Amino acid sequence: MSSSKSLTRRTSSNFPCKGEIPRLPKSPAQCRQLLLVGNKINCNTMKPFGFPKSERLCSKKSIDSIFAQGQSVFSYPIKATFTIEALPHDEPAAQTLFVVPKKKFKRAVHRNAIRRRVRESFRLNKHTLYQWCSDNQLQVKIAFVYVASEKLPFEQIQLAIVKLINSIKDWHSNISEA
Repeated sequence: MSSSKSLTRRTSSNFPCKGEIPRLPKSPAQCRQLLLVGNKINCNTMKPFGFPKSERLCSKKSIDSIFAQGQSVFSYPIKATFTIEALPHDEPAAQTLFVVPKKKFKRAVHRNAIRRRVRESFRLNKHTLYQWCSDNQLQVKIAFVYVASEKLPFEQIQLAIVKLINSIKDWHSNISEA
């Protein structure tokens, strides 16, 4: 069975707007050149609700000090252990760690899914904590531990994160008043 239509290869000349297909830069030099030329791609903008590596708590020494000397607040399904220090000039206002215990969730797929939900809910609500930290010149290091034994919906996790952030701010204001 032969068809009457001829099959043609799709190339850039087949597109209706030839030459206008945006190409992403492959190197920082190409990115700078695109910015100089005036194209619409801007590589120097930072995501307003991003979560860069500098905001993650990776240092074993810091993690040990949080769990040894830190204070705790709880809002189901998350327990937050934190320390509050003076803000160093070269570090972010908050550093966080997200923990989902292997004892309650045996499969890594489930632990990672829960960790993603907790991280996303913190990322979307961290601006209030950052504003408070910059106003008071403080740095907060927080470990969020998921304590529920079942996977809960994102909305419930987000509500708990907002309550925990407010509890941390209230805890410090009560201590500083006393």
